Amino acid sequence: MPEITKSINEAINTIRDFRAASGLSPSALALRAHLSRNALRHMDRADWKPTPETVDKLMIYIRAQKRRPKSSPERARQTHEAA
Repeated sequence: MPEITKSINEAINTIRDFRAASGLSPSALALRAHLSRNALRHMDRADWKPTPETVDKLMIYIRAQKRRPKSSPERARQTHEAA
């Protein structure tokens, strides 16, 4: 398998795993990654072939989410009270 194909398949698996773990619907994930609602409508099908742009936007979003500090109920309450 060519290296680029392997990388794309790994990215697709990462995207699917992230969506499952996050509990987001495909359309919610698409909107958060600045894609159209329909961009991910077939993502659960084995033959889903996203465009390179779609993969890039999703991976940028996923990396950003992984870098964000986890919010705690206490932090959320403090933020709310400060507002």
